[in-house]
Amino acid sequence: MEPMYAIYHQQTGNGIWYWSVSFSRNGQMYTKRFFDLSHGGSDSAKAAAIAWRDEALATTPALTMLEFCQKKRSSNTSGTPGVHFMKSAAQPLGFWQAKLKMGGGKYLSKTFAVLKHGDHAAHELALAARAEMVASAQDKPYLKHPLAKLLAPKIRGSTKLPEEDASSP
Repeated sequence: MEPMYAIYHQQTGNGIWYWSVSFSRNGQMYTKRFFDLSHGGSDSAKAAAIAWRDEALATTPALTMLEFCQKKRSSNTSGTPGVHFMKSAAQPLGFWQAKLKMGGGKYLSKTFAVLKHGDHAAHELALAARAEMVASAQDKPYLKHPLAKLLAPKIRGSTKLPEEDASSP
């Protein structure tokens, strides 16, 4: 059986089986359990879990590619996401690089050598190149799984989750 996106069949320490839905959006976890006993059996609990997951995914916006690429990482030392200073054997004085992840393993990048432009100008050129990349990039949800992409809301907005199921053993 192929695993389902964000749904797992699990057992409590007391031997009670349930279907668990678990996914994250924008750093927040969304979880819900559907107990076999409360739903009249495993198939009904599984169907309820799938329905809740599908509705929750359809109403909970994911980060967009541009939002993801604009997050400043803890390793960032330039002050601007996607702009990095690097050195190599070919460029011993270093270079500033502007880079943007496009999805599907593709990146846009431009480099500006300190030897050619000077440190300050190379940095400014990299900042301008990064801003141009971001402005021209197509934004879409930052999701990998095909089902998550299919169910993602087309317009960012409502984050209301399906009604909570009060039934649990």
